[in-house]
Amino acid sequence: MGGKVGRRGCFKVQIGAISNKYFEKSLGSTHDFNIDENNGLVQFVIGNFREYEEANRLKVQMRKAGIRRAWIVPYRNGKRVLLKEVLDEVIGN
Repeated sequence: MGGKVGRRGCFKVQIGAISNKYFEKSLGSTHDFNIDENNGLVQFVIGNFREYEEANRLKVQMRKAGIRRAWIVPYRNGKRVLLKEVLDEVIGN
C-alpha cells in the first residue's frame, strides 16, 4: 500500500485521544501537531502526508517511541474519513 490519496486528501497519525477538552489549552498547536475534537474526545494527530507510506513511517517511529496505539487516519476535504473510504484510491496509485 504505497499510493497517494486524491488531491483533497491526506493522511495523519493519531497518537492519542482524551475526553478532557480543556487539555488542549495547555498544549497549543504547531504546523505538524493538530488537536481535533470528535465524538466527545480530544484527538492528537501529527503530520500531514499525501502518501500512505510516509504516514506509516511516522506511525512506526511513534510506536518505537512508546506510543503503542499510534495509527493512521485519512482526511478528505479537511474531514476525517474511514480508511476503507480511501483504500481503493491508495492501492490504485
